[in-house]
Amino acid sequence: MKKGFIFAGLSLIVIVTVLAYVGFAAADFELSVEAIKDRIRPDETAKFRLTITNNHAAAQTFKIYSLDIEWDVTTTTLTISSGEEKTLTVLAKPLKKFEPGVYGVKLYVKSLTTGEFKEKLLLVSIGEEENLSYAPAVSMDIDMIEVLAPEEVVNVKVNLENKNILKLDNLSLVISSELGAFNKVVNLQLDSLEKKTIELNFKIPKNQQPKEYKVMFDLLHGNKALASEIKLVEVSESTPPFSREESVERKFLKIIKTVTFTNDGNVRNAQTVEIPARAFTSTIPKASIVSKDGKKFFTWEIELAPGESSSIVLITNYRIIFYLIVLALVCLFIYAKFRQVAIVKKTVSDVVVGEGGGIAKARVMIDLVNKSKKELRNVDILDILPNIAKVGKEFPEGTLKPSKILAHKEKGTILNWKIDVLAPNEERLIAYDIESRLPVIGGLRLPKARVRFEVDGKKKKVYSNSVRIS
Repeated sequence: MKKGFIFAGLSLIVIVTVLAYVGFAAADFELSVEAIKDRIRPDETAKFRLTITNNHAAAQTFKIYSLDIEWDVTTTTLTISSGEEKTLTVLAKPLKKFEPGVYGVKLYVKSLTTGEFKEKLLLVSIGEEENLSYAPAVSMDIDMIEVLAPEEVVNVKVNLENKNILKLDNLSLVISSELGAFNKVVNLQLDSLEKKTIELNFKIPKNQQPKEYKVMFDLLHGNKALASEIKLVEVSESTPPFSREESVERKFLKIIKTVTFTNDGNVRNAQTVEIPARAFTSTIPKASIVSKDGKKFFTWEIELAPGESSSIVLITNYRIIFYLIVLALVCLFIYAKFRQVAIVKKTVSDVVVGEGGGIAKARVMIDLVNKSKKELRNVDILDILPNIAKVGKEFPEGTLKPSKILAHKEKGTILNWKIDVLAPNEERLIAYDIESRLPVIGGLRLPKARVRFEVDGKKKKVYSNSVRIS
């Protein structure tokens, strides 16, 4: 008997626990909808009976509303005690002209006490009974910015909602505009009462003309437009620094660089461009030169239309340096080849004037200098004295006397000196006196002296200057 009481007690506890759990798990409230008038003409109002049952342990306040912007639906609040129910009439009136068909209107009931909410679909038939069918009805909302910058990637969100229980296949979202980036077709489908967001990205061309554009969004079902919307957008001005591209052509000691500047903006623009200046460089067109921080730059003022390009050519020519070096080497070679190894200078001094003002005597000096760093061998010095004069009887003390003195009938007196070796930088001064055979009036010209010698096994000769005695 005692065991029976214990079992009965345990069973009672279990039953109470289960009932408490069921009561706790039950919904706070329940809804039911009954159509009063769900077939209407486009200008009429549909009526529905809404019953709310409060299953909560305490009274609740409820809000009845709809988010559908195409219908005017009853919005109200009411309070229902615990365990009771209330019934009210909900009106739904179309705010636009619908095609004949069956449409779904979502009705929401929210407990302001617990936060729980439920929804019911109110099905409304619009039109004559024989024409009733589920006509496609879709709402469309476009979310995008209105000011667009060139080269910007613009995000566009197209929010679609199927307004009735008809599943829609073969839908086309057609986006078109004079703004070339916005030309696209998106194929899609919508399930019964489905909400869908189509997210698209469009890149604005860098040279797009700045102005206002229309962007048209059309949702098509076959050839029929279910929804259309036009967005006005504006492309802003863009004036970035001119972009540049370089190409280089290399020739012999010559570099030709072409720099092309392009206006990547969308309005006509004038800018100052600069390139580091280099020596031996010319430019086409001609550049101005400015200094910045101790450095020199070529500068140009360039004005370009959108997308337009302009080229500058820089020619760096090192050939002039090459030519100067070659010329210097040639001159050095010529100098080395033809320079005077020896220098001979002829002068006259101690001129004596005789009776009647004529020249009576004079001293002739031949100065020979070895200008090279090599020995001159077999040096042969030849000087000629015109017939009107003769060699003096005595030679100055310390001077080299002629090896030969010859009389020539036509040329006059020929004097010849021999020197075996003339050392580098050595100088020899040869002097002799002359006397006139007849008084010379008006002056006497002495011809050039000639010097022959050998250097490095090669025979060479040089001449002195001629001298006039007056």
